[in-house]
Amino acid sequence: MAIRRRPNDDVEAVNWLCVAIKETDRATEQRHTGLYYKLSPTEPTQLCHLAWHFRLTNEVANDANYIWIESDLNETVKKQIVAYIDNILEAGTNTPIPYSFNDFNGSFDPNTGAFIKTAAGEGLTCATFILAIFQTMQRPLVQEATWNNRPQDIQWQARMVNLLTQHGAHPTHVTALQTSIGAIRFRPEEVAAAYNQPSDQWPITAGIAIPEGERLVIQMRAHAPLPPTATP
Repeated sequence: MAIRRRPNDDVEAVNWLCVAIKETDRATEQRHTGLYYKLSPTEPTQLCHLAWHFRLTNEVANDANYIWIESDLNETVKKQIVAYIDNILEAGTNTPIPYSFNDFNGSFDPNTGAFIKTAAGEGLTCATFILAIFQTMQRPLVQEATWNNRPQDIQWQARMVNLLTQHGAHPTHVTALQTSIGAIRFRPEEVAAAYNQPSDQWPITAGIAIPEGERLVIQMRAHAPLPPTATP
């Protein structure tokens, strides 16, 4: 697995696009993921991620807790995805993205990058944010139908609903999400592991992404220090 990490690797050497991931709370098995990208070889590496409910975030890639995952994806395609990320960020000021574990398909306007799913309970997680981008760019990362419902994911979804309630999410959004507990979950490490597989084998099945994701978590824990605070 092509893992990069500080201090051995230079984050400014990112080849246009990588998936970044860190552990935010080991006790609850909580990871967070986003996209490292460069708009040009001379500009600093950026991190684009859905940090939480209505918190689409873009920042310089300074957080040393992240590791990042390479891909053999064609450089031209990487540049196209980077340009689309720029569209999403521009559109995001007018179309904020809710936090939700519902279906991610059809989330973005393919031309403008605007988030277009507006029904109560719709939105994305940090992981499905990445999946939705690649799906929109017609480079799907995962074979969704190969994933199954897992008891630990139901517990995680219930916890996210509680957190959204505590953080003041609109009651209609929370109620809609409550009825969706039990939806298929794509974990951050599974998305990162899928990105690492040969791009000519995309979309990746759960049979590959899940064990490779588990292996990634082991390697991540060996390489990246755990931060003192936890975020979803």
